[in-house]
Amino acid sequence: MSKLVPLSFVIIMLLSQFCSSAWADHPDTQTEIANLKRRIEQLEKHDIDHPQQSFSLINGQSGLSLTGLVEVEGSYEKFEGGDDSSDLALATVELGIEASLNELVHAHVLLLWEDGDDDVNIDEAVISLTAPRPVLGHELTLHAGRLYLPFGNFNTNMISDGLTLDLAETRDSAVLLEFSCDKMTSKLAVFNGDTNSNDNDDHVDSWVAAIEIQPHSALTLGASYMNDLAESDIELVGDSSLYGHDVPAAGAYVNVAIGAWSFDAEIISALRHFDAPTVAGGEDLSGDQPRAWTVELGWQPTKDLLLATRYEQAEDFQDDAVRYGMTTSYALYDQVMVAVEYLHDDAKGDEGVPTHVGTVQLALSF
Repeated sequence: MSKLVPLSFVIIMLLSQFCSSAWADHPDTQTEIANLKRRIEQLEKHDIDHPQQSFSLINGQSGLSLTGLVEVEGSYEKFEGGDDSSDLALATVELGIEASLNELVHAHVLLLWEDGDDDVNIDEAVISLTAPRPVLGHELTLHAGRLYLPFGNFNTNMISDGLTLDLAETRDSAVLLEFSCDKMTSKLAVFNGDTNSNDNDDHVDSWVAAIEIQPHSALTLGASYMNDLAESDIELVGDSSLYGHDVPAAGAYVNVAIGAWSFDAEIISALRHFDAPTVAGGEDLSGDQPRAWTVELGWQPTKDLLLATRYEQAEDFQDDAVRYGMTTSYALYDQVMVAVEYLHDDAKGDEGVPTHVGTVQLALSF
């Protein structure tokens, strides 16, 4: 823990030359839902006559806004040499509340129900406090509550989640410090993880550090580090009694957007090996040093149509999966989108069976 503050200040000092003014944002919302909303916004961004808006109440510096999402999906899955299956489901219902007491104090609450859940869950609940004056040329914001930690980027225009998200997405109760300006944002978060190699989960000893630079309006670069990959939501460690030592992980990504084209690439990798007993007891570990990478190309030929194609691989994770596919998204009405996706999953492990998956999605965002 003593290394956390020096690490954050080293990052800030090395990159402070990128800053000329300050701007802050709330921490990332749930990534897969945020990506879906971003696709809808992407299809609406050129619609000047009907810009996307939330329901808001404003009283001076105070304000309350309500956002939401309803998503219905139909799917068909075919296993090579085996059976097929199909399904139709209400996939997601989301209700978000954003409250601003003044320009420095904000709160964010996200209620979420997903297919398979018995109850509506509090997916996120965050209090955000911004310093009244810049610190070292940065706007300093403290976020505290239940939130998604800034490990990984997971940017996509596809319906399906990427392998990097499967491996690394992490949500917990945490305190997050965010230093931001117009060209650089750095984040440092601490939390009490659920998996601990020394069988002691009574201390706040897990942490994430992340940095993002935008040297040009068309280019975004980022990197992140987590001290123990076992804390990710996929629960790589099946039996914590077999877990011998922490396994740190790092990630890096690049996002490029030029005109109607976009390019996204990301890699997430463990930086050391999981012990053999841990690998044997893990459901998704198929080797001792898991990693995943993905590349995606997007094209928006018209304001109503968005095409995306992705190729990705995993090693020592989910039977060394290889996936590729394409999604077509179309704006039916303002803030209403229909999307169709084909995805081929060619698993390389002994237990892996290649599959073909087709998905149709209808989503409304407000």
